[in-house]
Amino acid sequence: KFAPGNRWGYFPSASLAWAFGREKFVSDALPWLSNGKLRASWGLTGNNRIGDFDYMAQLVTSSNVYKYPWGSSFYPGYVLGSMANEKLKWETTEQYDFGLDLGFFDGRINVTMDYYIKTTKDLLLGADVPASSGYSSATLNVGKLRNKGFELTLETINIKGKNFTWTSNFNIAFNSNKIVELNYGQDDMISFVNWDNKYKTMPAYISKKGDAAGSMYGFIYDGVYKYEDFNTSVDANGKTIYKLKDDVVRISDDAQPGDPKYKKLSDKEGNKITDDDRTIIGNGQPKHTGGFSNNFVYKNWDLNIFLQWSYGNDVLNANRLFFENSNKTRDLNQYASYADRWTPENPESNIPRATDSGSNKVFSTRIIEDGSFLRLKTVSLGYTLPKQLTKKWKIDNARVFVAGQNLWTCTGYSGYDPEVSIREGALTPGLDFSAYPRAYSISFGINLGF
Repeated sequence: KFAPGNRWGYFPSASLAWAFGREKFVSDALPWLSNGKLRASWGLTGNNRIGDFDYMAQLVTSSNVYKYPWGSSFYPGYVLGSMANEKLKWETTEQYDFGLDLGFFDGRINVTMDYYIKTTKDLLLGADVPASSGYSSATLNVGKLRNKGFELTLETINIKGKNFTWTSNFNIAFNSNKIVELNYGQDDMISFVNWDNKYKTMPAYISKKGDAAGSMYGFIYDGVYKYEDFNTSVDANGKTIYKLKDDVVRISDDAQPGDPKYKKLSDKEGNKITDDDRTIIGNGQPKHTGGFSNNFVYKNWDLNIFLQWSYGNDVLNANRLFFENSNKTRDLNQYASYADRWTPENPESNIPRATDSGSNKVFSTRIIEDGSFLRLKTVSLGYTLPKQLTKKWKIDNARVFVAGQNLWTCTGYSGYDPEVSIREGALTPGLDFSAYPRAYSISFGINLGF
């Protein structure tokens, strides 16, 4: 991973806690407080997840590109494909954590709270470098990313009787991240996603200094062009010709009624949409996530119900660029919603008309959807056989159960599964293109102890 002088990293940590609930002056004053602890910790962790030998200049070849002539024939050649960087070293994350543990009424209610500040510096990034170097990018230790968050866990014993017990566990986590620094003199970094050849060279995400990492990037969709956006004339064959009015924003002068329209944000090139009109159009990072679990025990029966949620995250639904778009209508079926596209008979629709226009083939708010969801993640029902029965079989304990997973999901997302991303990493979150959804499943089993 790194040159000999940087192969080792030093990552210490320390923690301190005060169990104030054990102090006599606290227990005398607050007899209902069964546990109390303050915690603080600090630590460094390292990351070396880059390619092998990335610190070296590596040779690449291609029989189709790199050739040199020798006589009447051409032979493959080798060129330097990456820049050497002997100073490449471990990425370091520094984290501060402050926590509070509380217990009430002999442990019937337990609360755990944590606040953390997590700063990653010397990020291992494929950073842009001056073209005069002979390369477009290189793996460097540049940039700084900060995460701040709060986590809360609440555990309760709601009912505890001779034959019936009900306990609950609730947790919620808030996290926000911000890019503190990028490459030297760099205010933002564009990310591309390789999911289809038509879109792999089109910017899909942007990480801007001062904003969250991996924000979705594109144009703001403004419906489709209506008849009132055009001046009309009739040619010699009696065909109506539509030409955009001078004050109407356009991505192309050849736009026709029903073509997609985007908002103009910059003051460059008058009413013409340009790359400068791209902006942040979504955030794949949720505002908070959490879970809620309930356990019920009645005599030998036990039941567990677990709910999981995510709130505030967006999904880039790239499926709609194929299945609610006309650029592949000759090859692919379309979503049922595409039947409501713009046509002369349906002029009020804001779904683009059937056309191979390049203005359809861009990332925009039209394909950004709210990925919030509430999911019934697990339900498990079990029965523990009586000891009198299992002893006859020389078994210490036996439990039979049935369990279901991913049984129900409440979401406004139009795709198969809102909890999705086909690309790993913080720079390209929430991308959905033909991702296989989480399977609904039911299982039966038996647990035996000897």
